[in-house]
This record gives sequence, C-alpha cells and structure tokens, in this order.
Amino acid sequence: MLSQTFCSACGANLRERLQERIEALGGSIDQAQQLAAGGEFEAAIRMLDRIDVKRDYRFEHLVRRMQQLRTEWTQAHQEYRDRVRDLEVEARSLWEARRYRALIDALQGIPTGAYSQELRDMRSQAEEVLARESRLKTELQQALRGGKLEMALAAAEELLQIKPTSTSRQTQLKALVDTARKRIAQLWKQHDYRACVALVQRLPKSARTPSIDKLERQAVDMLALESVVHQATYVHPALVQVAQQIAARRPADDQRQAESAEFKQRLRQHAPASPLLYPARTRTDASAELPHCVPIRLPTSWFARPDTLANGALPALAVTAYALAVQAIRDAVPGGNLQARPVRRRSLLPKRKRSRTARIGWGIDIGHRLIKAVCVEDRDGERPVILQALVIPVVGAEAPGTDADGKDQAGIERSLRRLREQADLEHGPVWVNFRSIDSFARPVLLPTNVDAQRTEEFLRQEVLANVPTSGTDIEWGYWVSDTPISASSRQAMVFAANASRVYAMRQMLDHIGLPCTGLLPDTLALWIAHQFLREDVYRHV
Repeated sequence: MLSQTFCSACGANLRERLQERIEALGGSIDQAQQLAAGGEFEAAIRMLDRIDVKRDYRFEHLVRRMQQLRTEWTQAHQEYRDRVRDLEVEARSLWEARRYRALIDALQGIPTGAYSQELRDMRSQAEEVLARESRLKTELQQALRGGKLEMALAAAEELLQIKPTSTSRQTQLKALVDTARKRIAQLWKQHDYRACVALVQRLPKSARTPSIDKLERQAVDMLALESVVHQATYVHPALVQVAQQIAARRPADDQRQAESAEFKQRLRQHAPASPLLYPARTRTDASAELPHCVPIRLPTSWFARPDTLANGALPALAVTAYALAVQAIRDAVPGGNLQARPVRRRSLLPKRKRSRTARIGWGIDIGHRLIKAVCVEDRDGERPVILQALVIPVVGAEAPGTDADGKDQAGIERSLRRLREQADLEHGPVWVNFRSIDSFARPVLLPTNVDAQRTEEFLRQEVLANVPTSGTDIEWGYWVSDTPISASSRQAMVFAANASRVYAMRQMLDHIGLPCTGLLPDTLALWIAHQFLREDVYRHV
C-alpha cells in the first residue's frame, strides 16, 4: 500500500515537471515569434537555436513547430533582405531629392527591425524634418494673420531651406521680401529706426542690396546718436541739428508722442555752446559697469579734426585711446592711480623699467573701421592735456578678405604704418588696444583683507573658473584699483586672451616698427576708459 502511494506521488511530480518544461519551451518559442514579428528574423532564429529540446517523443510537437518556424523565418529574412537592399537605393534618391514624405511611405511595409542602420537614421531625420516643416507652416500662417512680417520672413526662409526647389515657396518668400522692403522704407520715413534695423536684419542674405545695407548703417547711426543725446552731459553743437531729426519723427500713438516730447525736453537741457561730447557718468554699481562701456559707433564726419583740438574738441570715439594714454603715463610714474599689477608671461602688460620723468604717453585704439590715437601730456596738479589726436580709417575695412575677428589685417597694417609716419611715438609709453573674439574680461570685487601676496592667487582662481578659453593657451593678467569702493572691497579686473592672437598682434607691431609698451584686450581698455568717465578726468581738456 505504501509503495503504491509513493509511485503515484512520483508520477504526479514527473508530470508537473514535464508540463513546466513544455511551458518554458513554449514561452521561449513565443519570444522568438515576437522578434520575428518585428522583422528581427536573425535574432529569432538564433533564439530557436539556443532552445535545448531533448530527443523525446513528448517534445516532438515542439521540434516540428521550431523546424517549421525556422524555415518560414529564413525564407522571410531573405525576402526582406532583398527588399531592403532595393529600398536603400530608392531611399537614398528620395533623401537627396528631399522627398521626406515619400521616403516614409516607402518604408511603411517593412518592420522597423528589418531596417539597416542607414535606413533607421534616414527615417528618424525625415520625421524630424516633417515635424519642423509642419511647425513652420503653422508659424507662417499665424504671422501672416497677425501682420508680423519679421516672423513671417524667418519662417518662409526656413521653409525654403527645407525644400529649395519648391517654386511656390520661392514665390512666397519673394513676395514677403518685396513687402519688407516697402515696410523698411516706410519705417525710415517715420523715423522708427529700431524697427527698421530689426526688419533689415531679418532679410535673407540674397535679398540684401547695397542700398539696404547703407540704410541699415544710417539707422544704426541714428540710434547711436539718440543714445548719446539721452545719456550725454554735453553735446557738440554739430550734433544738435542731426538730433533734431529724431525729435521731429511723426508720433504714431500716445506713447510715441510722449517719447518725442520727452526727447525734445532732453535736447533743450543741453548746453549748445559746449564743444565737448562727453558721456555721462554711469551707475557705480560694480556689477553694472561693463555693459555701460560699449563704444558708440558714429559716422566719421562727426569726429573732430586734429586742427580743431585747440578749441577743446575731442573725437567721440577716441575716449578709450585717451584713457589708455593717461593710464600709460600713470603706470610709468610711481604713485599714479589704477596702478598695473603685471604678471610675467601670463600678463598682456610686459614688465618694463618705469621712468620717473616720463610725462608723455600714447594710447592707440585699433577698431574694425577706425584707428584712434591720442598723445597726452600729464602735468602735476593739472588736467591731462591732449597734444595730438589722430583718427585714421582702416583701408579696405569693407573688403571680403577678413580674418576670424572680421578685420582686414592687411588694411590695419597699412593704416598703422600711416599712423607710424604721422605720429611721433618714440617719446613716452605706448599702450595699444586690440579687439579679438577670443578676449575675456570680468570685474571682480577684491576683499580688502587680501594682501598683495595673495592677490595674484585669488585672481588666478577667478580666471581659471570663468575664462571660456581655459582649454587653450592663453595670456592673462589682472588690474587692481588703489581706491577702495567700500570699506570691505576694492575694484579689480581679470582679463585673458588667446595667446596666438596676442603673439600675432605683437609680431605685426614689431614688423611695422611701432613701439608697444602694453598690449590690452578691448574689454580691459573699455573698463579703464569707464573708470576715467566715472572719475570725471577729462571734462575740460
């Protein structure tokens, strides 16, 4: 009786284990079928090969099923492979023709798993382009309904870039460009220079004509003049007449009328007899100083000629060069304000022997279109006196052959040679300011409890933490003001530039024969000029 019960239990256990084994094998086969349904026939066949089925009559139905599936999948894999090979050729031609919708439709009948990696990339990129195209069409329709010409131009240009051969899109963009040109002329007549510049900048490059470019430059100059008049303490009489053109603009609404009235009132506050164009003091907030140092680009005709300097006039954009000249003298004479703290090899200001008798200094500001040079004599107890000021246009500044900074190096070299011939640069220190896209400067509040020995390390950490070109070879230095701005801090400036740019600039100056005591990036030079503006150094020169 006991043995019979034991045999029954063993048989039930074996049947359960057999059933579990059959279910596990069936689950593996189902997984392989799922892979095959997705087009991944090779992976499905490999999974079948890994299934271990013993030669037992109880597994015959599984073996037959696996053999049948392997045969079907092998045949389907061969058919899909031939079809995908043909589709790759068709897909490439559709992709080159930018027929993205037809490309996606051609791939609809094939499971994604059967695609090659190239087809997967093509399909995903085509879907992204179609989604972007749909979004741009919606934006274009909304812009046209809302009368937003700038947004419509941008959307139409991007749509044409997606399909350059589309005749309808070319016609649509051409019509928008014609409308924009008429609108630009209308804005110019209404003296709405800001909207005029914004619309011109939205025009495609192919639609930019010399007359449009000239109109943009004039509008930018008028905006610069408006900014000068709003922020100036004194305005040159020659500018008042031009400024009246802005004040006379047609009022379009109550807000424009209020702005025009405020502007006229601002003009009446200026003293027309003053010959000096002097930007007003800006806020003393250290965090807001650099944005106020941006130079104002004015037409060359607004600069005072050197022969008018006897009357006290100073070229408007020669402020930076003037500040550099004064600071070059003060750096050469012990006890001067804003003393330089040069760092050997890492500083753009090389160490030189300071002369106690040097009272004449030169500041040279190398810009994209103009080179400004100012010679200053510093007298004890008096304001610095301008001995000579030169404004030399950069020959060939509009030429297409420019370097990475947008400057014609050959034109700059020719203009510097002309400056070398006209100016006596042998007496006194010469500081040169150059503009570069690889320069960096940042104002820093230096705690007063940091002594001179720890100052360099403190500011070096600022450079390492903030210089965008930290991965390249750079030249860096710092500048510390001797006058505390509060009881706990002093004003400092860290600056850096690409070493190759600095080397190329020094090599060009040496080749010309122009003596250079200090070479500074424009960000630092503007900061120095800003310090002089705040201190009211050159109100009457």
